[in-house]
Amino acid sequence: MTILLTGGTGKTSLQLAPLLTQASKPFLLTSRRGPASFPADLQAHAVTFDFTDESTYENPFKAAKEPITAVYLVAPEVADPSPPEIAFINFAVERGVKRFVQLGGGTAVPGGPFFGGAWQRMLDLGFQSTVLKATWFNGKSSHVAYLHKPFIQTGRGITFNEVEYMVQYSRVDDHLENFIQEYWGFNESIRKEGKIYSAVGDGKSYYQSTKDIARVAFKALTSSIPPPGEFEILGPEPLSYDDIASIFTKVLGRKIEHVRLTPDERKKQHLARGLPEHYADLLVWLETYTAEGNEERPGKWKDDIERYTGQKPQRFEDWLKENRTAFE
Repeated sequence: MTILLTGGTGKTSLQLAPLLTQASKPFLLTSRRGPASFPADLQAHAVTFDFTDESTYENPFKAAKEPITAVYLVAPEVADPSPPEIAFINFAVERGVKRFVQLGGGTAVPGGPFFGGAWQRMLDLGFQSTVLKATWFNGKSSHVAYLHKPFIQTGRGITFNEVEYMVQYSRVDDHLENFIQEYWGFNESIRKEGKIYSAVGDGKSYYQSTKDIARVAFKALTSSIPPPGEFEILGPEPLSYDDIASIFTKVLGRKIEHVRLTPDERKKQHLARGLPEHYADLLVWLETYTAEGNEERPGKWKDDIERYTGQKPQRFEDWLKENRTAFE
């Protein structure tokens, strides 16, 4: 049994690889650039694959020493990933794949935009599948940079339908390691100014670790028991940016302040750092969405991570202790 990990250079697939190695589970990692995209110790597990190039679909199945029976689906970096994902799902099923685990966004629904098309196709086929509904997690991805579709301008900046289409892609890119990634600007302002700028206000979210997502994905891919249809994967505690600034202060041993900006001020800050306007609009929308309380999810919180994996999810403070050198 070989497990195919698409999005092979992404954080969650790279976290899955050592888990599969430790469990002696054969796996393959995909990349559009092939083995050269990976460290030397992973190149033997790598294969050239591109969701948007059907001529590469056969490559993993030729490379696998044992039949591929499960696939970890990470959306390709295109404006609408459903058509290529569905094309590959159909191809994989014809070659004996019986289980799919899809990395999705917190607002994803079957048949909905972005992740929803592939999800609905998996349901229609009736095979074992699960969707990991993650929000604000600790990982690195470049997906947002590929959102070419322009925003529709309104009095508030952008329409809900347009943002909802795009935000389901990008919210999988919102995570604790956002504090390291350049596009948010957190890393530089924390190191140089001791400040975290945001338009989040008092809004809270459940930040989670890519390690936790990988643990859930590992069990869903490898367990003899069919996985549940979906997981809402949330971090262990709702945190505001004031809370986060306090944790930074504690771990780094110096004062870190959360500076509250208006959405317009935050957009100007992004533009001044050289981000395209539509990208700046998206990042500001994500923060104002959180500021309005949409990520707090009262009454909906489920501890899927601990229940399913037997391990408590990683706390922000513990993650920061592991990554503190990035802010020093």
